[in-house]
Amino acid sequence: AFTVVVDPGSWSFKCGLAGDDAPRVVIPAATGSTHSVPAAVSAPAQKSSLRVGRAELASYDEHAQIKDVVVRGRVVNWEGFEALLAYSEASLFEGGAGSGAGKRYLISEGHEAEAADRQVMAELLFEKFDAGAVFVSKSAPLNLYACARSSGVVLDIGADLSVASYVTEGFLQKKAVLASPLGGRLLCQTMLERLEKRGIQVHPRFTFTRKVTRDGKLKIDHVSAPSQPSFAKFWKLDEVESMLHAVCRVRSVAAAAIGSAGSKTG
Repeated sequence: AFTVVVDPGSWSFKCGLAGDDAPRVVIPAATGSTHSVPAAVSAPAQKSSLRVGRAELASYDEHAQIKDVVVRGRVVNWEGFEALLAYSEASLFEGGAGSGAGKRYLISEGHEAEAADRQVMAELLFEKFDAGAVFVSKSAPLNLYACARSSGVVLDIGADLSVASYVTEGFLQKKAVLASPLGGRLLCQTMLERLEKRGIQVHPRFTFTRKVTRDGKLKIDHVSAPSQPSFAKFWKLDEVESMLHAVCRVRSVAAAAIGSAGSKTG
């Protein structure tokens, strides 16, 4: 049976198979929804299926909303989590191979997750995904295992939190955890606010249209595209994240230097 590895982050939802060097599926950790009638209309809203995946989330609709699935390392939207995992498995087992019952699941969770979260997770996987076995682990020990270590200090800089954890022989020492809200999302929000204070407006991609003129040239126009606040904010932060990735770089360090540093602190 296959072992499915799931890392539900606050910004990205990653899924793959045990033994792979990298996740096979990386999608936004959010779901989109839309209704055929505006919220101001008294007619009952029609329920629609959740939108999952970058392409589906980017599909413009005036009434589309985007909702986070994971906040501060904890799943806060279980319906959305189920949709993300179903989408990921459909991508992993395209063609049906390995998608049957009996799959094993290794789930990573944040340091703030509680026993009640693991109970809901287990019920969902056993009842909805026909899991044969489920193992839920804090992310810090798993990060060390990936470096062939079982003890050490782990610094995890995520979207919502930056967490420093101390792990001893595979066990997270809960009293030795330091968490800060200085994460990628706060950095993006701060940059967006600074830009707007300077009069620089960040326009999401859905506010632009492109067409080919009669002389064969590509023309891009900015258009008015009314949208829900959650939809506009999500894609504005996505644009700012792209800007940060373009200008922020970490100085490269040779692998030999990393190895010698590790042996000295051993």
